[in-house]
Amino acid sequence: MTVSGVPKRQFQARLVAFCAGCTAQHTGWPCGTCATLTGRQWRAVLAYRGDYENCRTPGGYRMAVDIVFHPDGTFSHHVFEEYPLAVLRAEIRALWNRMQTQ
Repeated sequence: MTVSGVPKRQFQARLVAFCAGCTAQHTGWPCGTCATLTGRQWRAVLAYRGDYENCRTPGGYRMAVDIVFHPDGTFSHHVFEEYPLAVLRAEIRALWNRMQTQ
């Protein structure tokens, strides 16, 4: 996913600094365990960084919103929702603008 006017590398660096309590993963992106981002914002970040490219639909992304962790250490997704591309891009732009002012 691309978002015009939001450079991915700069967004990534600012997001790590913006997410208080998060550390950067080996990928350079924040871990997403902080309380700074809402679930909707985090899903937008995941789509922006490319995690859901294999879940692309004509109008957006089909993303897991309910993950169940099993005792053996595995996990499964039980609920999926369609996230329109326009909504995800708007979330990224809103985060970008918010990070620009802080």
